[in-house]
Amino acid sequence: MTAAAGADRVSVLVLVLGFLAATHALLPGGSPREELQYQVVIALGWGHLIGALPFRRLRGRAPAELLLGVVTAAVLFALYAAAVGTWPGIVLVALAVSTWHTFENEAALPRAYSSAMVPGPIPRHLAAHWLPLGASALVGAWSLESAGGAELLAVSQLPIPLAPIARGTCVFAGLAAQLPPRSPLRSLTGGMLVAAASAPASWTAGWLGLADLFVLVTLHHLLAWLFFAVRRAERLARQGRRQAARKLWIRLLLAHGLSLGVCAGLVLVPAPALDPARALVLAPGVYLFWSVLHVAQTALTRGLEAPHGPG
Repeated sequence: MTAAAGADRVSVLVLVLGFLAATHALLPGGSPREELQYQVVIALGWGHLIGALPFRRLRGRAPAELLLGVVTAAVLFALYAAAVGTWPGIVLVALAVSTWHTFENEAALPRAYSSAMVPGPIPRHLAAHWLPLGASALVGAWSLESAGGAELLAVSQLPIPLAPIARGTCVFAGLAAQLPPRSPLRSLTGGMLVAAASAPASWTAGWLGLADLFVLVTLHHLLAWLFFAVRRAERLARQGRRQAARKLWIRLLLAHGLSLGVCAGLVLVPAPALDPARALVLAPGVYLFWSVLHVAQTALTRGLEAPHGPG
């Protein structure tokens, strides 16, 4: 890991934990704090989703293809909304997908810092996915055992014991991480996952809410990519590619400025006429749907790494 990657990781972790600590200190109550946490993260998150759109590729598409993409996304969203009405727990599935995306990227970004500042393809070897899978399963178990997650499951009336399954998956992934190829950090992380998954649910369920977990996962991902994009723009400028650096800065500022401005307006202007817009823009369940589409889009863009043939 490069010094820049290490410094950015520490900075992101400090900011995320600082935000959580500040919201808990300033708003000790449940609902107001959760609402603020969701609003801040989602406002920043829309900038991430917009900034990741492949505008260069879209410019070369025929209008009919673009229309088909929009209609497909709208139909999928309608199906998702209908499913949420029947089984609200599907929101937790969307959070699980987003969580896996965060931890897989957490493993991929250090390699990107060391190369061309472009995330490489998704690893083909199963061993590369044990730790992201285990971490995602652990967050999933904590989400299911939180008050908010338990309420969603109760409404969904799902007979499957999802939390124990998630904890078992975490233990399995942590043990699988001890297999070759081994490294001290990999073995330590796998052992920590096993220990965390083996701890009683009461250790986290009483104080770690669903909104807190949303912040831990989503805000960490958003800030990590924002730091990475800034580093990439700086490297482009040092390489003399000032136009490319300028375009990246403009893309970052426009995407995040637009999302923050719209979300701030919806929060600060309490007009009843804006309630439908607030539901579509600031609701965590809605945001998570588009986050899942973002995961699919970026996975297709990166692709799988080439198989390693016999030389």
